[in-house]
Amino acid sequence: MNRMIPSEARRLRAFTLIEVLAVIVIMTISAALALPALMKDNRDFSKTIYDVTGFIDMARSYAITNNTYVWVGFAEQKGLVGISLPGGWSRDNEVVMAAFASRDGTRLYADSYSMASGQQIDPAMLYQLGNLLRLKRCRLDTIDASLIKRPLIPESKFQIASRDFEYADDQKTPVSINYPLTGKSTYQFQKIIQFSPLGDATKINDVPRRAIEVGLCATGGPAKTPNRNAVAVQIVGIAGQIKTYRP
Repeated sequence: MNRMIPSEARRLRAFTLIEVLAVIVIMTISAALALPALMKDNRDFSKTIYDVTGFIDMARSYAITNNTYVWVGFAEQKGLVGISLPGGWSRDNEVVMAAFASRDGTRLYADSYSMASGQQIDPAMLYQLGNLLRLKRCRLDTIDASLIKRPLIPESKFQIASRDFEYADDQKTPVSINYPLTGKSTYQFQKIIQFSPLGDATKINDVPRRAIEVGLCATGGPAKTPNRNAVAVQIVGIAGQIKTYRP
């Protein structure tokens, strides 16, 4: 009979109860330390959703109350500081929102509006409503149906995050509004929702759509893939009603 030498016996020795308990304690402590951060991320993202819906509703209400046209612009800043994520994103990415109104109540552009032909909205005929809204640790994204189930998913050119949303249907040059309206530009808003005096939502030089969607995801997760901190904010074009959908 072969006898196991002492070194082999030590290698095959199972974990002791004390060792198992130590591992469990370490895992419990790690989870307890991570939980407050996770709860904070959830609270912060819930506030982000509240801020976005409130900002959009403010712009629409202003258009109706003052019988004027209002444009809500979205821009993104990819953060330069923090942990890098796939696709060039980082945890300190932010989405910036701004609202602008027509000074004389009109659309300020003709039905044949074409940036390619040099017809642009005159910034002198616009004024800014309130301050910029900065959504920290957040990004625009198209939300897949498998992540958030909702009655209607607009086609890509009516989703803010899509590049198709930036362009007029038959133009290659994006419509844009610069911030500030005068002087050197800090932001260029190319993703723009227009509210008419009736409160309906459209793209510039377009007709009201059943829904325009703003997809948002928190950038605090481990990858660009949408996580539980995601939301689809839908603006029903004709009625202007705002609805939110989450996982």
